[in-house]
Amino acid sequence: MIGRRRPCPNCKNEILIAPPPAENETAEKQTASAAGNNGRLGSSGEGGLANQIATAAAVGLPSHRFLIRLNRHHLYYICDRSKVFASWENNGQGWQVRAQSGMVSAVRNQHLLPQQGDFRLVEIHTEHTPEGIRLRGLTCYRLADRWALRSLARGDDEIVEKIVDYAGLNRDQKNAIRFALRERFMHDVLQHAGPLTDFLGNADFHSHQVLCTE
Repeated sequence: MIGRRRPCPNCKNEILIAPPPAENETAEKQTASAAGNNGRLGSSGEGGLANQIATAAAVGLPSHRFLIRLNRHHLYYICDRSKVFASWENNGQGWQVRAQSGMVSAVRNQHLLPQQGDFRLVEIHTEHTPEGIRLRGLTCYRLADRWALRSLARGDDEIVEKIVDYAGLNRDQKNAIRFALRERFMHDVLQHAGPLTDFLGNADFHSHQVLCTE
């Protein structure tokens, strides 16, 4: 019967009797279809999962959650290798950078902002209490090596986009922060921040954070 022509029982026209598809041919088509689906992003199967993982890796999700914006209750300093280069507080003056005459506006003195360098952003945690202002700790971040400080002229919070990691402080940087705090706060305030002042005076150059608890 296979290969011969016979009248169709419905339309009476002659038709060719073809053999049924082989089992291995059907399996090959199903395998090819499955492979094609697995290669598309969002489909099930190992191929789809691998593509999704590769896509997520390409996005470059951060391994740490850094600052979203500057905390309006805290103080911020930016240190180069040995001194405080810039400072910020919530007083409407924006970032202040070091010049020969003292601290000046970063917005009005953009020529003072370096294009590259090794800088640390130091966040001083403060709190206003019924007894007065209290220092609650310190967190230190490493800034990008290039173009980080140019962002100081574009707004208060732009610098947080330049944070690349947490970081410790070297001895000179610790001394610079300690001197800045002594200039700003009364002795009574520093007395209530023992863990912070101890940290700034010790040889721990690796820790990125210290907290003061009462």
